[in-house]
Amino acid sequence: MSNILYKLHFYKAIGYKFVDIDSFFSQSENGVLSFESLNQDIGSCNLCQLCKTRTKSVVGSGSKQPNLMIVSSHPDSNDDKAGYANLDEDFRQKLEQIGIKNENIYFTYLLKCKPSSNLTYMSLGFRQCQYYFGEELRLVNPKVILALGEDVFLNITNEKNCAFDSVRGGIFKFKNALLLPTYSLEFVAKNPSLLPNFNNDLEKLKGYA
Repeated sequence: MSNILYKLHFYKAIGYKFVDIDSFFSQSENGVLSFESLNQDIGSCNLCQLCKTRTKSVVGSGSKQPNLMIVSSHPDSNDDKAGYANLDEDFRQKLEQIGIKNENIYFTYLLKCKPSSNLTYMSLGFRQCQYYFGEELRLVNPKVILALGEDVFLNITNEKNCAFDSVRGGIFKFKNALLLPTYSLEFVAKNPSLLPNFNNDLEKLKGYA
């Protein structure tokens, strides 16, 4: 029942005044039917304050049947303008060097709108975007999820009392996939001494992705 109430709130928030009963209960059980439906819902979302400062909602990009799903925390200004997630080119080349081809990658963000500097809005955004990510994960159905950063790992798994350093670089079973948490690209850029650990984590993707 709580899921149904959430969906009713969700549909109201994105502008629906009436919902077809058969369609509503079908989606409550089975989720959205396609990437197109999901992206339309994301594009019209106003569940939190972040919708007021975005240019565009940001949807995932890449292969729809990937081996590897890469998840970062939030869009930047370029993503906000484009409306879709852009994987850093240097990072893409690094993945190619270890044998992971671009056609086997899907890239997305947990937050679907570029955040402001207000951390309260950002925290609320993570909670409101969980539904979107859950549906995205179900549709993509990857073999491996690469979680870039502590915020991503904690919000994907709903872990509350987990020391990130104790799990970073490990490979864990998560739903129908394997989950590998590592540092975010921004964190490595600010802390270059962590680059060897980061590269070692990526090497673990070999044979899985």
